[in-house]
Amino acid sequence: ISGTTVANATITVKSGSVVIATGKADSNGIFSIKIKQQKAGTELSVYAKDKTGIQSETTKVKVLDRKDPNAPKDPEITSFIIKNREVQIKGTAEANTTIIVKINNREVTKVKVSSKGTFSVKLSNVSKGNNKITLQAIDKAGNKSNEVDRYVTIK
Repeated sequence: ISGTTVANATITVKSGSVVIATGKADSNGIFSIKIKQQKAGTELSVYAKDKTGIQSETTKVKVLDRKDPNAPKDPEITSFIIKNREVQIKGTAEANTTIIVKINNREVTKVKVSSKGTFSVKLSNVSKGNNKITLQAIDKAGNKSNEVDRYVTIK
């Protein structure tokens, strides 16, 4: 956590009522305090006290999710019906993310991953010939996984 305050102030960081870190501002009032990793969405309280003991107003900050989700784990094409040009994809990914599905580099749909980390999507009217199907997970903070490609030929 970093910021500015009055020169040489003592900075306190709390999670709920528990002090998780303290630090000192430099002579220009600049501070940077390392804290243990916190769960995304956790609300922290930060305040400063000057040399005379006067405390600033408390600033509330929320911990952001900056961790990239894992790439979808080995998406599995479990069926494709040539007559109807359908492709059924089932797979696993980080729970509660969204899977972006592309066919031949064009986004065709998005599907939510369950709280158990599973997803399923049916693609209709897939073009005849060779098709590249690309899956990518994106979390609520906008972090994206690596793309995972699978190839399907519809005759």
